[in-house]
Amino acid sequence: NGDGAPAVRLNPSAALKVLVTGPTSASLSFQTGGWTGQWQGVDSNKEGEWFTYGSTVESAIKSEDKWEVSYACGVDILGENCKTYAKGGSRPTEPNAGIVDKIEEWAGWSPDSLLHASRMAKGMDAVMVCLGEENYAEKPGDIRSLELPAGQYELVAKIREEAPDVKIVLVYFGGRPRLLSRIVDIVDAIFMGFLPGPHAGQALADLLTGRVNPSAKLPLTYPKFQDGGGIPYLHSVSDKCTKDTGGALPHGENAPCEVQWPFGHGLSYAQFEYNNVLVSDTQLRYRYRSPEEPSLTVSVTVTNTGGTAGAEAVTFFTFDSFRSTTPEHKRLRGFEKVWLEPGGSTEVRWTIPLEELRFVGPHDDTHYVLENGLTFRVGVGAHVDCRAPSDKTATLCSPSVTISTGDDYVAACEAACNVWKSSGCADRFHVTSDNCWDMCTSIHRDEHGDLQLNNDGWGWNYVECMESIATHKDFRPDSDCWKLTSFCRDVFGTPEMDEFGQGPNPLVLPDGPRTTTIVALLAAVLTFGLVYYITRGGRVKRQEEEFGDIQFASIRSQDIM
Repeated sequence: NGDGAPAVRLNPSAALKVLVTGPTSASLSFQTGGWTGQWQGVDSNKEGEWFTYGSTVESAIKSEDKWEVSYACGVDILGENCKTYAKGGSRPTEPNAGIVDKIEEWAGWSPDSLLHASRMAKGMDAVMVCLGEENYAEKPGDIRSLELPAGQYELVAKIREEAPDVKIVLVYFGGRPRLLSRIVDIVDAIFMGFLPGPHAGQALADLLTGRVNPSAKLPLTYPKFQDGGGIPYLHSVSDKCTKDTGGALPHGENAPCEVQWPFGHGLSYAQFEYNNVLVSDTQLRYRYRSPEEPSLTVSVTVTNTGGTAGAEAVTFFTFDSFRSTTPEHKRLRGFEKVWLEPGGSTEVRWTIPLEELRFVGPHDDTHYVLENGLTFRVGVGAHVDCRAPSDKTATLCSPSVTISTGDDYVAACEAACNVWKSSGCADRFHVTSDNCWDMCTSIHRDEHGDLQLNNDGWGWNYVECMESIATHKDFRPDSDCWKLTSFCRDVFGTPEMDEFGQGPNPLVLPDGPRTTTIVALLAAVLTFGLVYYITRGGRVKRQEEEFGDIQFASIRSQDIM
């Protein structure tokens, strides 16, 4: 369940009556999926030819010696009628009974297998319903709907209808999320198995009985609807769904898209409580030429308020309030797993380096940049939303933290100077961190020395050109450094010019002509004249060639004037 209540646990020492049903409850094939044995997985009717080990949910639950376990297939993997055959279960037959319903009770077959399974649920203490999808791999596994076959939903609903007080434990086996929203509210617990492999049956029995305390978290956001809204968890902050506010317009307001379970959700037999979310500072200061590596440390107090020892994965997310590109709704920055005895408490700390808070900038999609004045909050736990914290989760959000890069920060200059530094050519051109930064960031400063809007220094095109040369596998600093100023712009010969050739001191021809300039101009004039004379036919003789009965002749343009 997802309401914070303890997960369902069955006592292995109690004399319980348990029903195991569903299309994946007695199949090693559906526990392993595609690319097992064969491309599209093992044929569920030929499992004995492939598997020499493992345990299905049915066989593992039947191994609990204190429980009275029954089995019914319920429906097949397509949600249709199925046949159940006796497999040495705990219900003995009555020899020569001669009564059809008694035979069906033992053998487990019914013209309506769904109805048969739901009737068997009456009088049970718990029902294990195992759902899932067919095996697949690659293109043959494409689907147009995230819904499971209707019969699988109907099986769960009919069991609840026939046995309103029984504990229903739902198990899902499949390689991707399939929609469960129509049955989530009528079951007592859900084990999200995905494709755990042939030993899943015993693992599930250990989790269900509490011999192992579950502590896993969802590695994805589980969808509630077909449209995929709210997925993935780090979706754009502008990705929202409409909301009915009850006014004149039924969908006139936007709200975060509803999902089944958020990324990082997961329950345990222990109960964990978070308190005292603190940050080491409310400002992160960055200077390009500083040897310091700024970082932020977040801490939270975690307490096991339940009666069972267990492990908890504490997750830390950041929420950017704004930036020059659309921020994610939230982003995972790290997690720490801790073990706590009942009543135990510990402080969990996580350090976030400033380098990890970079993002892809607005003018270049290959570099991660910082932004002066960007503010963010840190939230702890999968269900916290620091953009709209509820009364329950507000204490799980840190105070706002501001990134300060200084007024002279230019991301393109940072990238360009890093290339010079890493190329091995900086010394040859007398480039240092200081003069590189000063030359690049001085472009477009106003009379007060402040950077103007949209200043990218030498520009991202210059950075891309430099990187294409300096990072090439054949680049050698001892012989190829000249390429950085010949194939790319020579920033030392064109100081204070931006990538568009603009700046206070653009490079122009000097007042007095130079010899090289004159020679270049004369060569250009002579070359043009020569080309013109040749192309106009001045030095081309008339030539004739014969090919069979066809004669070709070269003529000069003057001949037809």
